[in-house]
Amino acid sequence: MEQHVLYDENTAGTEVVSLGVYGTSHMLPSLSVHQWSLVENVTKVLAPFEQITTEISSHNLTAADAIPKVAALKRLLGKVAESDRGVGTAKSTLLET
Repeated sequence: MEQHVLYDENTAGTEVVSLGVYGTSHMLPSLSVHQWSLVENVTKVLAPFEQITTEISSHNLTAADAIPKVAALKRLLGKVAESDRGVGTAKSTLLET
């Protein structure tokens, strides 16, 4: 059975750091600690979508290849995690669609 990594915790903060560097270099207002926490949590929720979209778009996949990826994504969205604070409603909405 093929295993798919939906989220790599080793790269979770990469987008947040990039956003911080962009904001600093363009003299944008700083985000609060709470706002940074929300950005990080949203990034964690959306990362699997990026990964699956990239995998499905870059290969000649059949429905038999894509369906397990979507099912894994739904299982991931259904899990309650500590990082859900502030993004629980978004996860629920994504799971329903």
